[in-house]
Amino acid sequence: TSTLPASLHGRRVGCGTPRAGALAALGIDLAAVRRQADAAFGAGALDRPRATPRRGHLPFTREAKATLELALREAVRTKAATIGGGQLLLGLLRVPDAVAGQALGRALQQAGSGPAALRTALEHPQAQAG
Repeated sequence: TSTLPASLHGRRVGCGTPRAGALAALGIDLAAVRRQADAAFGAGALDRPRATPRRGHLPFTREAKATLELALREAVRTKAATIGGGQLLLGLLRVPDAVAGQALGRALQQAGSGPAALRTALEHPQAQAG
């Protein structure tokens, strides 16, 4: 599930909440998450482009399919027009076998937070601003 790295950049999710800001508001150190990704996938894994661009059908792992399905459910639940990074983060939390989901769960735990706090930060960013 390569959705986590893309979700950690400061772009906005469909509901307008900055993902990086939501994670930082929970005390998650994005540099630490990057170090964990480098340890799991090799140095610079989040920065390097694919050697050969893929064409045609892109096979998804079982975990990636489950993450996308759950992200879609989050988008439908919140009446979002698109599946954004926030929905992908919430989907990742619900797929226990996903390596990226496990890394996100550990980052939340190390920050003294959890899935419920991430959900609140993504769905109600004004609560974090105060």
